[in-house]
Amino acid sequence: MKPKKKKQKKSKAETSSEMQDFESSYLRFEYDALIEEYKILWTEIQSRNSDQQQIVNYSLTLVTAFFAISQIFADSASVQILRPVYPLLTFVFSAFALLFHHHSTMMAHIGIYTNNVLRPRIEKILSNTNNNPQIWLWNEWRGKYQFSKFPNNLFELGMSSAGYIVTFVPGIAFITLFWLTHDHTRPLELWEQILLALSSLSIIWVIITGVYTVFHFRRIG
Repeated sequence: MKPKKKKQKKSKAETSSEMQDFESSYLRFEYDALIEEYKILWTEIQSRNSDQQQIVNYSLTLVTAFFAISQIFADSASVQILRPVYPLLTFVFSAFALLFHHHSTMMAHIGIYTNNVLRPRIEKILSNTNNNPQIWLWNEWRGKYQFSKFPNNLFELGMSSAGYIVTFVPGIAFITLFWLTHDHTRPLELWEQILLALSSLSIIWVIITGVYTVFHFRRIG
């Protein structure tokens, strides 16, 4: 095998000349447009991350409020009065989970687009003025850590799933509570059947979207 030829480094004079050509070429306008697009996408990630934190705060507040109210209405008669609220709370937490999941999905799309589209285009432009440009390595580094094999990714999975636990698990708990507080000596009434079916479907939908997204990002990531 023939030894590979090492790429010769450019001199300071050559680099300075290429930088001047770059400043006056159309590549400069393309570079500026790509950088501006990156800034917009990064701002969107920050906004979506902030929205996720608000969703988690709403979920924790709602759970805390429910436990406070349940201490006041602890007798069996009051529990039956609160029963219709349980499936409604399941709808609310399913909506929280879907919104949280939507933000995560969009941020992941932005990360993949930044790494697979914007980054190569900018590196190609910079290759005219630099020997070996390497930018935005965070997505690549984090991806290797996040998608590493078990058990190395156990801590990452635990941290990333915390938001889903806070928004999704309470919904399952409330629909389970709705079923357990039912008087099993009699059949479910029509309104109970409808609420149970719809709230169960909302939970199933959250699970389906989550599973689909996992396979989707493993395919394109």
